[in-house]
Amino acid sequence: MEESISREDGMVSLDELSKREGVDLVDMAGINASWPMPVAIWNAPHGFDTSARPDHQPCCVIALRLSGSLVHRVGSGSEKRERLRPRGFSVHPARRDLRFVAPSAIRFAHIYVSDTFLRDVAGLAAYPTLDEGDLGESDRVMYEDSEMMFNLESYVRRAFEAADRPTKFEMESRANLIALRLLQHSLGLRHDDSASAKGELAAWQVRRVCTYLEENFDRVVRLEELADLLGVSKEHLCRGFHRATGKPPVQWQLSKRMEVACRLLSTTQASLTSIAQDVGYAGQSSFGNAFREIIGMTPCEYRRGHLSPGN
Repeated sequence: MEESISREDGMVSLDELSKREGVDLVDMAGINASWPMPVAIWNAPHGFDTSARPDHQPCCVIALRLSGSLVHRVGSGSEKRERLRPRGFSVHPARRDLRFVAPSAIRFAHIYVSDTFLRDVAGLAAYPTLDEGDLGESDRVMYEDSEMMFNLESYVRRAFEAADRPTKFEMESRANLIALRLLQHSLGLRHDDSASAKGELAAWQVRRVCTYLEENFDRVVRLEELADLLGVSKEHLCRGFHRATGKPPVQWQLSKRMEVACRLLSTTQASLTSIAQDVGYAGQSSFGNAFREIIGMTPCEYRRGHLSPGN
């Protein structure tokens, strides 16, 4: 049995994990393989009740019901009471007392998430700074999100697929999607259901896609990349981005590449071949054709009319 789980300040041993009376650890995956989100399967043949001895997890935990009873969150005093929906999941912030009751048999998964990993993902996604305790600012711990559920179920299924063991790279990619969605909930960045139903993207989503396209303007970015970045379908991405910018992502990126090309043509003496490579084209011919289609003239004609004095 694997013995420890990464967290911000080192390792968490199995002995530190919150134990529930009558709940047995079935299996664990991802610790020896250094996955960013190790996962454990637990089984409670008669349910469980932690109202007298609350959970106190050493790191953030995402709980996913696999089968059996629905879980209730019970309160003490002014604490909030919640009921898990059939297609819901719960997020248990680190070092926070939480009380749950499962009235009958249940099998569930716990996915363990370190603060460091969440902060790293937040930084890469250009989200607001994630300080310690941010995941615990809201009293809510139970959520319903179809896209998150799909990602969680896929993650757990692949983690224990013995016939085709997943690679660390695959599980890191899946973990990034889960972390992004978790951060969207926790930081209040997730677009509302009405916007989603209309095929729209939230302002932060449009900014994220634009930033990603700008950072990668020297290559063609696939729609699958952008959809995975936001945790939405390709169709939703294309429709929402077009409504927000007036262009599909591929066309928006092409326009950005041509902007950079125009700047280089008007401010430098770099060769056309060099500029073509700088903006992601293999050769001068393909660059010239694309430039003429977007700008309406050849690169040479543009340079003659726009080259700054002294260059």
